[in-house]
Amino acid sequence: MRIVRVENGTVAEIIPEYAIPVEIWYGSEFASQCVEAPDEVEQGWTRNKDGSFKEPTMVNQTAVEIKEERSTAIKAACAEAIIGGFDADALGRGMLHYTLTQIQQRDLQTQYVAIQAGATEVLWRDSSRVTHEVYTAAQFTALFQTGYAYIISCKIRSDWLEQLVHDLADADKLTEATKVGWDTTLPEDYQTQCNAQIAAMLGNGNG
Repeated sequence: MRIVRVENGTVAEIIPEYAIPVEIWYGSEFASQCVEAPDEVEQGWTRNKDGSFKEPTMVNQTAVEIKEERSTAIKAACAEAIIGGFDADALGRGMLHYTLTQIQQRDLQTQYVAIQAGATEVLWRDSSRVTHEVYTAAQFTALFQTGYAYIISCKIRSDWLEQLVHDLADADKLTEATKVGWDTTLPEDYQTQCNAQIAAMLGNGNG
């Protein structure tokens, strides 16, 4: 089972596992919109009055419409995955989880620039903490590099998922195109090119 937020009878978002219990992360009002759903339920599904869920029916969608709808959904899923964050052992005491909200992404870059300018330590925190703690320049650099690699990997994967949608739609494989989402396994040739681009980006340095 998974937790989803339902808005006007439609699944608006899938709640990541790290943000459960929902009320602790987002508050009681937000949590009141969330319900349990089977694992196969995705964004855009409808919730019936009896509590069951139904996959949306793609009726007479054109290739252009499918491209636009799937690209929007994939970009949203990519952003959600990045915000969900990554695990790292920057402090040498085991894996810790770090979320990456838009503010945290900006602040991560700001702190890294400070270290490049000569700062010997900065303040940061993992997702289990409320207060910050001191990270040495070496510790934060390692954390930044892991986070940077994670963000780049998500963004390039998003691009190749969109490319898969476009190629399927252009080949008149509309049903297959509508099923492409963030959890879709890329075909081997797409994955090979995706991996090569990630490696090229990371090989150019982390900032």
